[in-house]
Amino acid sequence: VLGQILNLKESFGINISAMCFGAGIFLYVIVIISIFMAMHSAKAEKGSPAMFLMIAPPAVAASSLANFTHPAGRFGDASCALFGWCIVLLFLLLSLSPQLLTKPVVLGSYWAYVF
Repeated sequence: VLGQILNLKESFGINISAMCFGAGIFLYVIVIISIFMAMHSAKAEKGSPAMFLMIAPPAVAASSLANFTHPAGRFGDASCALFGWCIVLLFLLLSLSPQLLTKPVVLGSYWAYVF
């Protein structure tokens, strides 16, 4: 929003929106890798409801990428690819549903479902 308000792309040739999007994608990849590595090593964290929070960043990225590539808001190939990744994550998390339905150790562990 700041890059669009200040017209940095037209004034200086700096596309802040695209730079922030790229930084976010890069950091998301690092976070996803570390989460999956932690899931592999610590079996107790495998059924955590907070795992559903992994779906939000690629879903937001798909909708924002649709606005980057197509001003009319149509979904292009990259947006559909991110949406496909969201579907894969959803099926992965649904496969963990028996562990998610067990009684939590801490009462507040289901806070992630509010999103």
